[in-house]
Amino acid sequence: KDHIGDFRYNINANIATFRNKVISLGEIGEPITSGLFFDMSTRTEVGHSIREFYGYVTDGIFQNQAEIDTHVTQPGAQPGDIRFKNLNNDNTIDSNDRTFIGNPYPDFFYGLNASFSYKNFDLSLLFQGQYGNDIYNATAFWLTNSGYNFNKGKQILDRWTGPGTSNYEPRLTTLDPNQNSRGSDRYIEDGSYLRLKDMQLGYSLSKPFLNKLGISKARVYFSGHNLLTFTNYSGYDPEVGAARGALGDRTVGFDEVTYPQNKSYILGVSLTF
Repeated sequence: KDHIGDFRYNINANIATFRNKVISLGEIGEPITSGLFFDMSTRTEVGHSIREFYGYVTDGIFQNQAEIDTHVTQPGAQPGDIRFKNLNNDNTIDSNDRTFIGNPYPDFFYGLNASFSYKNFDLSLLFQGQYGNDIYNATAFWLTNSGYNFNKGKQILDRWTGPGTSNYEPRLTTLDPNQNSRGSDRYIEDGSYLRLKDMQLGYSLSKPFLNKLGISKARVYFSGHNLLTFTNYSGYDPEVGAARGALGDRTVGFDEVTYPQNKSYILGVSLTF
């Protein structure tokens, strides 16, 4: 904190990090998988974090039958379906091709609190955020998979409808023989964000004017909450915890249509007589 003439400032910053690593799973050491969203979506294994996201790795969309014929065996695949990578090189796409595809825990959290004043004006800002975590966008799971009878998101307007039309959104199918909806990196997104959590701008009226009104202090202010969020996450809100509290840490980092935090604006006057 310091001042330059009538301009004063006070800035505080903080950062917090932690390590999360499984070092033992008992004598047998068998990894623990969790079945969520009709697939084994998380895995706890020695050397990794608890319940990292686990699934298939996508490799675009099959544009025609020729691409399917030259690809390793992928049961149920048709043109317009998602192509998955054969990670164990056995020429067949199956559960053995799953791998770790994301980590729900941030590398660090951080915050910045700053206040400024100049003569009768004052401004305070609170920023907070996190960096390095992944989010399983389960909202996209429900809104893009046509095999489930729910409302759909606008993403499906960019679906595959013929060769060259899309290399990301698969075709519409109510049967889904290729299991396009299976747990994969299709739903994994960067959850890092920076948010302007609180802001307040104020102006204190001059004392000569207030004395005439019998007021000792008066301040007019405008404040806002959750005003700005900087993130690459496509969901409603990157600040997610666990999707289903009843399942505890099984759903940490899953965004299953998490209700977004609302913005709020307040205009006020503070008077002291």
